[in-house]
Amino acid sequence: MLGFPQGHISLERHGKGRAIATQELPPSVVLGLADLPFVSNGAAVCASMARATLNGKNIELSGGDTFNEIIRPLTKALRHLEAIRRVDKAPARPEIGMCIALLDAPMILVKAPGSEPALCPWVRIVRRESKKRQSATTSRTFTIDAVHIAYLETFVASHLLPFVEAVAIRLGECPWAIQGRGVVQSLDEWAWSNISEV
Repeated sequence: MLGFPQGHISLERHGKGRAIATQELPPSVVLGLADLPFVSNGAAVCASMARATLNGKNIELSGGDTFNEIIRPLTKALRHLEAIRRVDKAPARPEIGMCIALLDAPMILVKAPGSEPALCPWVRIVRRESKKRQSATTSRTFTIDAVHIAYLETFVASHLLPFVEAVAIRLGECPWAIQGRGVVQSLDEWAWSNISEV
């Protein structure tokens, strides 16, 4: 999610009428988007993706091609979108930025070594990147939805648009999100539905 002040939502625990503890989290976490069907029951999740090429009787797999031609350009474009849509102060201007790769090639899913390969029209690739900054290492997770061109209409109509509509409804139910902050009873146990306005 883009367009939130400083790129996050601050959760605050109040005592005696003021904030006594805060926690800054990504908007997608605070809004509980992982519970929506597009995220929780969507595509098969993959840690890697490779291009298969026939070489005589053998098949050669290359993850480097996939990384350089799909993963890297999409994650770089998403970082750029985040930079140009950065919001420094409230109110938020929520947007959804996603990495979607449209493929016109057979997509074969192998769930585990020795399992039967199966044609799959949509997979979600999860890419975790870490960065060293001075004395700390931070990590970031990107998700790339790889969709076969023949499945695009179904993907958009049955999965993507219902997700966007669900996010819009969720934002409408959470007016505190537009201010980029909300109040919770406990920073250890909370849900998006019990966050209140500051």
